[in-house]
Amino acid sequence: MGIKSGLAALYRHEREVESRFVATLSDEEKARTGTSKNYSPKDIFAHIAYWNAMMAGTLEKAVRGETPDPYGEVDEANAENYKLSKDLSWSEVLDHLDRVTLSLMRALKALSSKALLDPARFPWQRGQSLWRSVVYVTYYHSMRHLAELYVARGDIESGHNVQKQAAKLQMELDDSQGWQASTHYNLACYFAVAGDGAGAIEELKQAFSLSPDLISWSKNDSDLELIKDDPGYLSLVSVD
Repeated sequence: MGIKSGLAALYRHEREVESRFVATLSDEEKARTGTSKNYSPKDIFAHIAYWNAMMAGTLEKAVRGETPDPYGEVDEANAENYKLSKDLSWSEVLDHLDRVTLSLMRALKALSSKALLDPARFPWQRGQSLWRSVVYVTYYHSMRHLAELYVARGDIESGHNVQKQAAKLQMELDDSQGWQASTHYNLACYFAVAGDGAGAIEELKQAFSLSPDLISWSKNDSDLELIKDDPGYLSLVSVD
């Protein structure tokens, strides 16, 4: 699978999962209002749309040969977007998300596979291939939030399935050890936050075997806080 078709598959999958989740919401859940510290489902969708739009803007500048503006401080950006989007209706949020997805797809179509893959193509990427930034800022970020929405409703099985399918699709993009390791590691972080310590440790085993450097990184990762006293985790990191 080429990188462009692989990324397109990710966005199709994201929209499918988003639509499926919205279809399960009750009227009460749709009417729920959130706060800047406790987002409602609608707020989460507006948050996803915001960061997808930011990446769409980055890609559009890349197409034109321009240097994108830095994203700035994440918490400040999220707070400002919450203020601007909190009073939007569900239809307005979903319409915006549809438009953003189309913008992403158009920009990706306009970029060559070489431009997406070459880590030296865009100096502002500082040695990282553009496609990896695209995945992290958009698809990975979106799918993590969607899985956590399911878990927050008590539907842990659906949340786990969302994350496992997302990880599978991400792994299909690149068979390098580094990418495979980071995908296993990110899945472990999700499992740990969701309260599935056994699932987290299993994914960490695979991540550490592919990239032992992640062992030291994991020791300071707040996502893994709930498993750091688990004998299974301690046995994995004791070799560091």
